[in-house]
Amino acid sequence: MVDSKRKNFTDADDALLLKQIIADEPYTGGYGKVMERWQEVADTLNASDEFSRDNLTAKTAQNRFNLLLATTKRRLVDEHRHTQANAKEETRTKALAAEKAGEVVRELAIQRLNRRNPSGDEDTLKSSQSPNKFAKLAEVLREHKEKELELRREKWEQERHDRLAAEAQRREDQQRLMQVLTLLVEKK
Repeated sequence: MVDSKRKNFTDADDALLLKQIIADEPYTGGYGKVMERWQEVADTLNASDEFSRDNLTAKTAQNRFNLLLATTKRRLVDEHRHTQANAKEETRTKALAAEKAGEVVRELAIQRLNRRNPSGDEDTLKSSQSPNKFAKLAEVLREHKEKELELRREKWEQERHDRLAAEAQRREDQQRLMQVLTLLVEKK
């Protein structure tokens, strides 16, 4: 009796499958010839000593390729969404900072208008030229700028952390691929 235990694709099998697909280009077969081309891919892989699966069919090869393709597309879409979310958050942070700066300036303008000189008359020209008010305005603007710089610094640190994590993941993926390729070379 034949052992019909299900066997999963290994990374090496996936690499061989993808290499063979690139070489044979089964998806370029004309009308009615596509499955014949996939069968050629399956036959080539079945004949290979490096390929660990037995009796690969055209449909299995095609389905595995479609699954790998869908997984890659999903990962790329997720990365794009993450990038878009970061850009949206950055825009929102800038808008909030601009709004807060506007609130500070409005508040200072209201305070300046509400102040009156001791005689009770409002002398806006004199009050606007007061060095004390200019110093306060400069201090508020300086504090606002410091807060904005701190927000940028935090955002930069977060982006740096994300880039380092992505780079580490990329290196790990590359290392796994190199291990698979090393195994392939050693088997030859």
